Formats: sequence, C-alpha cells, structure tokens
Amino acid sequence: QYERRSGVQTTRNHPSMREPVTSPRAPSLVKGVMRHKVLIMGVGVVIMALLEWHSEMISTVAKNSPAAHALFQRQPQAGFNASSSNNYSHQEGGGGGEIPGLHYMTEYWNYTDPPLRDHMPQGFHTWRASDLKICETSKGGPEGRRITCDIDPNCIKCIKDEYVKRVEAVNAGFDDEQNKAKRHKKIRKWFPNQSTIVLIATNSNFLHFALNFECASRARQFNVSDKLLIIATDSEAYNLASKRGMQVIQPSLYNIPEPLVSHFLDSMVAVTAAAADLTSMGYNVVIMDADVVWLRSPLWMLEHPKLWAMDMHFQVAPRWDAQGVANTGFIIAKATLKTRHFLRTLLRIAYLYFYARDDQVVWNTLLRHWTFAQLHWQTLPRQLNEHKGKPGGGRFVDLHTTNGSDGTGTWIDNGTFIVHAVSRHKEHKFNVTGNWFLQGKSQTCSAECDVGPKAKCSAL
Repeated sequence: QYERRSGVQTTRNHPSMREPVTSPRAPSLVKGVMRHKVLIMGVGVVIMALLEWHSEMISTVAKNSPAAHALFQRQPQAGFNASSSNNYSHQEGGGGGEIPGLHYMTEYWNYTDPPLRDHMPQGFHTWRASDLKICETSKGGPEGRRITCDIDPNCIKCIKDEYVKRVEAVNAGFDDEQNKAKRHKKIRKWFPNQSTIVLIATNSNFLHFALNFECASRARQFNVSDKLLIIATDSEAYNLASKRGMQVIQPSLYNIPEPLVSHFLDSMVAVTAAAADLTSMGYNVVIMDADVVWLRSPLWMLEHPKLWAMDMHFQVAPRWDAQGVANTGFIIAKATLKTRHFLRTLLRIAYLYFYARDDQVVWNTLLRHWTFAQLHWQTLPRQLNEHKGKPGGGRFVDLHTTNGSDGTGTWIDNGTFIVHAVSRHKEHKFNVTGNWFLQGKSQTCSAECDVGPKAKCSAL
C-alpha cells in the first residue's frame, strides 16, 4: 500500500532487483507532509503530554501502595556532601568519596528512615530447617565442597546426633525469654549508645590476634574498644580478656556448654547466635575473624547514603566451589529485617557447620538458596583492576602468601582498609607487612600505643 500511494518501487518487487525506482508521484508525498507539519507536530505534543500524565499516575498509585511505600518514601540525607571532611572524604576515588569495585546507588538516601530500614519483601521470613531442604537444593549449585546427604534432604540423618542436639539447644536458649533478657541487659549495659558492634570469637590460642586488632586500631586513631565484643571459647581467654577490661562473653550465654566439641566450630555457632541476637536488638554488626587488622576504618559503609540497599558486605573469597565467594572472615551486617531473618535461619541450620567442618560453605549455600534471593549483599573489592599485577591497589586484602612480603602482601597501600591473614604464618605475615602491634609475649600493646589517644604506634 505504501508503494502504491507514494509511487516508490523498491528492489524487493522491481524486476531489475537493483536500485529503487522512483515514480514522478514521489514529490507529492513530500509536499503533503510539509503542508501538514504543524498538525503533525501538534499531535506529537499531545501524545507526549499524555505519556507524561500516564507516568505520573503510575507513580502516584505506586507511592500510595503499602507494598511500595518503603521504596518511595525515602528522603535525601540532609546536608550530605561527599567531599566534606565531616562525611566520607577519607575515602578515595572519584564520585565524592566512593571506592571503585563497590556497587553504589545512583542517589543519596537516608538509611535511617524507618520505612526504608524496616522494608521487607512479602514472603521474606525466617525459615524452618525442614522447609529449606538445603542438602537437596544444594545439588543444583557448585559441586566442589558441596553439602550433600543422599538419605536426607536436610542432612540431619547424616550428622552425628550430638551435633544436632547441641545446635537445637542453642536455638532453644536463643528463643527463651529469660535467657534473652539476661543477654540483652548485659549487652545494653556495655553498648548503650553504639549503633555498631565489632564481634570476634576466639580461644586462648588466638586471643593475641584480637588484642593485636585492638592495639592496631588504637594506634591508627580509630579506637574501636567501645564497640568490640569478644566471645571467648575457653576460660583462659575469658579471664585474660576480662583482665584487660574488654567486653567479653562465653558461649554458655548462648547455651553452648563446655567442654567445647570444637573451639572453631562451636565459636562459629556462638558468633552466628550473637550476630542474630545483636541485629534483632537493632545493632549493626561487623563479624570478624581474630586474624584481621584495620588500616582504615570500614564503618562508613554502614552509613553511606548510596549503600542503603545493601543488607550485608563480605570480604571476597577468590574461589569457584561451593564454599563460595563470600569470605566469612569479614562481614558487615546491617540490622535490617532481611538480615535478621537470614541470620536467624542460619542459626537453625548451624548443625551443618559440624557436618561440613566449616562455616563458610554453609553461609554461601544459604546465600545461594532461592529463599534469600532478595537479600542484597555484595563482596568487597580485593584489588583495584588498574593495579592488577602491580604493587598497590589492595582494599580488603587477604594475605595468602606464606611470608606476606610478596604476592598479596604487595597490594597493601594507603588506600587499604583491612588485611586478613588467612591460612598459616599469621603473625609473621602481620610482622613483615607492618601490622603487628603487640609487645613480645606479654600480649600488651607496645609502649607507644598506650601513651594516649593521639599517640602513634609503629609495629614491632
């Protein structure tokens, strides 16, 4: 019909199958368009106005919808200036104090706004272990180090009964109102005004790493002593930490009796219980292994208005198996409703820690589970791409080399936030990278650290 009206004959139906053949009637079409251009432009303006009105109507309906209320009632954070020294100017990079490698939202929002903080998708809740069928659903994921049990979709029949009963007792104690009141009274007394708690579990063999973390933080002038909570998994660690004036609890507060089956695995159960407890009280929690040192405080991520959508941040684990990319040696968990439900569910299946002989594979298996697909989490940048293969560029560094002076150790620079001495030779790695702050075997900060809050301390 177009060809018949316009007089244009295309190569599709022209016998020559070459160039289009134009009839003398073609100019009349151009004249017709020019004659009615005002009318055409007017129709276009009307259509654009109708589209704009339609968009506003959809937005209005959405804003008045209870389900979408939290997503539309955010207010920009008053007075936020990313370049201001009072906010996030200590961060590096462009875009007003942002780190390459992190996912930021496009606008600034006030995370403390109640509709946003307490927003939770419909159907998002704490799950019973029997409903997860986690050993069955994990078959669809990575195979290496996968949690499996051919006779039970929940793995319980494949786990020693004593481990299952041990974790069931922890969950019963967690929900017991009398125990809860006792825990919360102690925690509120220790942390009356803090919004964030740094949580470390350790025994007497690794307590000196937690002490080194405290000394390093003091030396670098972002003292976290008033935010630090130690879970001591033996009496020696408890007594020493208490003598130093640290806030310290024992696993028995979460119904984990002594003697411990495994200092590591029992402590991971206690950390999970404590993190679930603290977030339920409204505290943000930084969950850490003892072998971590901060070079710069990462706590700004809990308040950054362009990271409001993130429930949790994890140090990255450079691996591809079922143990996963989320390194549980360093976790930043916001006290959102989604985080609370995730941690409470994780505690219910914490018997898998004993089955897998590891906590990280259980964390990652649950993070991949479809029930928590709406949980917002991201890994933290390990090394900036522009520094790949070159010294520097490390941000949340895991020291894998045995001596710490080459490989990942060379990534550390003035932009590094944390250093995590994974695997063996931890103390030596900290020493050769300038991150050891304890004085000899006395397990006290070196003399320069104890002079005063403004004193600087160098690693021994």
